[in-house]
Amino acid sequence: MNVAHGYTWLEEALANGGVVVTASRRLARALRTAFDEAQSDAGLDAWASPDIHSIHAWLVNLADQGLGTAHSYLRLGEHAAAQLWQQSLDEVARDPLPNRAGFVRHCVEAWSRCADWCVPLDDVMQYARSPDERLFARAAKVYAESLEAGQLLDAPGLAAAVRELVRGERIRVPDKLRFAGFDRLTPALQRLIDACITAGCDVALLETGERAADIRRCTFPDPNAELRAAGAWARGLLLQDPALRVGIVSSDLQNDAVATAHLVRDGFAPGWQYADPYFAAAVNVSYGQRLSDYPAIAFALTLLRWTCTPLT
Repeated sequence: MNVAHGYTWLEEALANGGVVVTASRRLARALRTAFDEAQSDAGLDAWASPDIHSIHAWLVNLADQGLGTAHSYLRLGEHAAAQLWQQSLDEVARDPLPNRAGFVRHCVEAWSRCADWCVPLDDVMQYARSPDERLFARAAKVYAESLEAGQLLDAPGLAAAVRELVRGERIRVPDKLRFAGFDRLTPALQRLIDACITAGCDVALLETGERAADIRRCTFPDPNAELRAAGAWARGLLLQDPALRVGIVSSDLQNDAVATAHLVRDGFAPGWQYADPYFAAAVNVSYGQRLSDYPAIAFALTLLRWTCTPLT
C-alpha cells in the first residue's frame, strides 16, 4: 500500500491491529482520507475502516467500554459541565457575578488545564491569591464534590479515568498504539501512556511531517495585525508552491472564530469581501460556529432560561 499525502508511516502504524490516536479531529480525518485513497488506488472495492481516532474520541470510547456497564455512570457533555460550573459558582459567590458566562468559560479552561497537568485541587486552594483565584478554588471544590456525588465524568477527567481502568484491567488496550500530531504530551496523557506500556502495549509517538528548519519570531502592534500578517505569510508560501497546505494556529480561536477568519483573509486576499467567493473559501477555519450562536438555538435557549429566571 502506498499511502498518499506523505503519511508513509501509516501502513506500519495500522498493521497487525494497530490503533492511531491523533491530537485533533482534523488530522484523524486527513489520515482516514489518505488511507481510503490508498485502498482505492490499489484497486480495492471494499476494506475495513482503519482504527484512527482523535484523542478525545479514543478516550470516550475506552471510558464507555470500562464504565458503560455501571448504571450510575454518566459522562458529562460540554454544556452540562458548564451548567454544573454555573451552579457551583452560584453556591460560593457572595455577590452576583457581573459576567457569569465569561467567568464560567475561564473556570472550564482552568479546570481542564489543572487536569491536563495533574494539579491537585488542594494545591489550587492553597496557592490561590487573588479574589478571582479564590473564587475559582471554592467553586472547583464544589464542582469536584458534585462530580463525585453524582458519579459524573467530565471531559478533563477522561485521561485519568481511563488510566485507572487500564491499571485495574477493566479494559483491554490494543497491542499497538501510535500517537500522531502531538507537539508535547501533558502529564495526564503521559501517565495514561505509561499505564498502557505497563499493560503490554507497544506505544510510539510519531512525527506526521518534517519539522520546519526556518523558525522566526515576529512582533506586531496588535493581535489584528498579527493575524493579517499570518494570512499574507500563507499567501506568499502558496504563490511559491500552490501544492502546499499551510496551517495557522490561533490560540484564541474559540472566542471568536469568525473574526479571526476575517482578519486572516484580509492578509491572504485583501478585498476578499468584494471578490469571487473562491477567495473566502481559500481560508478554511477548523473551529466551527458555536451552536448557541445560531438564532434558532439562541432563541430556544432563551425560552428555556425563562423557565428558571426572569428575562432582562
